[in-house]
Amino acid sequence: MLGRSKIPFLLIISFITVLLIVLICPSNQQVSSQTSEGVVPLQTQIESIKIDNPISSQNASMGKELIISGHSSDNSAKNCSVSLIVNDVRPYQNAVAKGTGGINDFSRWEFSLRDDYTQIMEGENKITAKLLCVSAPTRWYSVVVNGVPNNNVSETLPPVESSQQSNVSETLPPVESSQQSNVSETLPSVESSQQSNVSETSSSDIKKVDTNDSQLVVTILPQKDPVARGDTQNTTITVTDSNNRAIANAQIDGKLIYPGDNFEKEFKGITDYQGKFVYSWTVGKKGDVGPLVIDVEASSEGYPSTSANNSFEIVKSDESSEIKNPFQSHFQRP
Repeated sequence: MLGRSKIPFLLIISFITVLLIVLICPSNQQVSSQTSEGVVPLQTQIESIKIDNPISSQNASMGKELIISGHSSDNSAKNCSVSLIVNDVRPYQNAVAKGTGGINDFSRWEFSLRDDYTQIMEGENKITAKLLCVSAPTRWYSVVVNGVPNNNVSETLPPVESSQQSNVSETLPPVESSQQSNVSETLPSVESSQQSNVSETSSSDIKKVDTNDSQLVVTILPQKDPVARGDTQNTTITVTDSNNRAIANAQIDGKLIYPGDNFEKEFKGITDYQGKFVYSWTVGKKGDVGPLVIDVEASSEGYPSTSANNSFEIVKSDESSEIKNPFQSHFQRP
């Protein structure tokens, strides 16, 4: 009898134990879940930064100040800063906070690219923005812009030409019609033949001036002489004809011949409506000092090609660069 009475008692104890386990386990899981949810956001906190202007593949004018702007996840309560680097020219340059929270709010930021740091070069230029925060990993964002000569002729000239043509077409027909109404039927044919002869004579005269009597003239003017190694240099190349008229859209094929082992670097460009092309680059910090020769060949339809060269001195990086006298003579090779 005693053995039989123990079996129901053990079953009751087992049932109570299982019930307690079922009730306790969900609460433990909930505590564990709440604990993990409270910790994870602190461990995986992610900051972000983006360049809004310029965008990748956008054209940027060489030799002009470029305003770079963007936004980030920073605010006035966080301890973050934004800096930029262009074409890997170190050190990083500090951006200016433009957020509503004041000088420490980089939620909006801006940076002005000026000559005292570096310049946009011809071709691809990499711009990188860095967000540095005390409580989170560093973040970067980069864009690549295309450096082009400062040439707005294609944007401004066509509207002027079209407006001039439209004005001529609007004014001439009434005059012709009034003349035709007051003369006999035979006169208009005579007038039209005279007009056609005049137009043909004028066009042939223009061709003779461009092709037979004129040649290209090339001038090369470095901005600085001497230039310290590690500094930037701008060179203005001007193409005119022998009548001192600017030649737009002339093809420029240039070459930089460095001193010492005669390291050479090639460049290309096209003149603007003033006949000018500005080439900018950074002289490397390492290498020999002495004269750097700029060798240029210019070509344009209807003219024979013309070559010219000029030079300036490269000095050590611990010496200073000087702005060159714009009236200094240049060398030209016919």
